[in-house]
Amino acid sequence: MTIGEKIKKLRREQGITQEKLADYLNISYQAVSKWENNTALPDISLVVPISNFFGVATDVLFDLEDKSDEEDIAEYEKKSRELANKGKIRDLVELWREAAGKYPKNYHCLYLLASSLNLSIISTGFDKEESDKNAKEGIAICKRILEDCTDDEIRANTRHQLVFMYNYIGDEENAVECAEKGASIYTSRENMLVHAYRKDNPKKREAREKSALHDIYSFTWYISSLTDDPAAAVNAGEILIELWDTLLGLENLLYQHYMVYNLYLHLARSYCLLGDKAAAIDRLKKAKHQVELYESIPEGEHHYSGPFFSSCIFDKSKTAKNYEDSEIELFSNQIKKSKDFDILRDEKEYIELMASFN
Repeated sequence: MTIGEKIKKLRREQGITQEKLADYLNISYQAVSKWENNTALPDISLVVPISNFFGVATDVLFDLEDKSDEEDIAEYEKKSRELANKGKIRDLVELWREAAGKYPKNYHCLYLLASSLNLSIISTGFDKEESDKNAKEGIAICKRILEDCTDDEIRANTRHQLVFMYNYIGDEENAVECAEKGASIYTSRENMLVHAYRKDNPKKREAREKSALHDIYSFTWYISSLTDDPAAAVNAGEILIELWDTLLGLENLLYQHYMVYNLYLHLARSYCLLGDKAAAIDRLKKAKHQVELYESIPEGEHHYSGPFFSSCIFDKSKTAKNYEDSEIELFSNQIKKSKDFDILRDEKEYIELMASFN
């Protein structure tokens, strides 16, 4: 990183304009612009004043310390991925608390602390008092980031976390206000990349597939929760299962095994409400099969298959979850604890199904 790039990075992190820096140094803002565009270098006499202005050592301007900091933060990110993949959210929160304490002006670290706090409020490993406290802490961090950070991506991601935390504490007004400041779905990165690549670029197909998978996943999630009418829910659910089978095949869904498992679980609940015990038990068995397929995915990267999705890759080690249980344990506990399945408790096939978890 050049000294001009370093000045630009520090200036943006601290929310300072070129004009403000130029006024402090008694130079023109055009001079600052030239530094940041690497068309000129600051006079040696300005190095100390620039360092003092940003509150950093002069070595930082010459990128003598930055590499070690970046390597340190990269190590935090590596540990973070490992903890998130195992569902160790409490350890994840403490990790980013440590990192944010070490780098208090690094908005990336602050955002990841807020993100881990948001995960904690929907995690099974925290009680209500802890979750409430973490939500308030996360909201305060998000507000600080939005006040001071100028990085567009960090700001957008922070606003996303903030909506969920406002919703958790019941502050609908601020949640809605925050959400309305977000970008349109049509201006998402996934959608824009589809239009950014030229037709002859193989990355265009990959972008299309990623965008389509995201859209189908979201469509499935929202449609399956739009009605309280069990008959309508059954009709929609069965159609959605058929859609996934047509697009990917139910035996090689990779990450989408998780979505289809939830679909079958939702269908089983709906069939219970309709009094169709046989269909409910059958869908629970199919849900269990999807969970087992997901858990059996080998380590490493795997391509989706089929005529529609062949460029997208899934790597389970890069996924995060907010619970430490295995998926099969989570599924078993959901069934045991839900009153929706009380109608099945005395059925022989249900008893056999539950015994199979052991």
